[in-house]
Amino acid sequence: MKSINIIGAGRVGKTLGRAWHSSGAFCVQDVLTRSLASAEHAVAFIGAGRAVTVLAAIRPADVWMLAVPDGQIAETAAALAKAVTRRAKAGQAAPDKPSTIAFHCSGALAAAELAPLRELGWQLASAHCLLSFADPTAALQQLASTPCALEGDPLALTALEPAFESLGARCFGLAAEHKLLYHAGAVFATNFLPVLQDLAQQLWQGSGMPTEVAT
Repeated sequence: MKSINIIGAGRVGKTLGRAWHSSGAFCVQDVLTRSLASAEHAVAFIGAGRAVTVLAAIRPADVWMLAVPDGQIAETAAALAKAVTRRAKAGQAAPDKPSTIAFHCSGALAAAELAPLRELGWQLASAHCLLSFADPTAALQQLASTPCALEGDPLALTALEPAFESLGARCFGLAAEHKLLYHAGAVFATNFLPVLQDLAQQLWQGSGMPTEVAT
């Protein structure tokens, strides 16, 4: 079983970490967040892993998931590349394999955001589940049949696709240059339509239509 490290265990990181731990697709190894309390909370929710707060403490793994906000992906990848290089030079741990996979979970950004890790020979990808992760417990129940856009290096996708399919996700390939187009469609479908629906219900209720009929 491949090991996975999780950097940024917010709603997305916790949900996928627990789902993969339950399915046996990955062995959750180290979970990093900025505070020990949040890392420990994430580990408790996932049901596996070791809570850490600094990159230097993370052990080598087969797969690395960067589940951080979009604006932090590039800087996190750069910091991780430096930490891995520094650790290898110091002989503090066995070097990560050239086949190591790193991916992020942004719907708008491509795998190229992880470019500093490519210099280590790592395989890069982006994976985006078209799902609301606002409630991780509810998201776990909704992963089945959820569309999942995969983009990146072929070797990385070969490993990630079965991992997401083990959760019931419906994977499809996406070209890097189409990610913004894909993301725009996701925003329309998941944000704009609910707003329009809510506005319509308010107008109907304002007209005197019974609430249960409007709903």
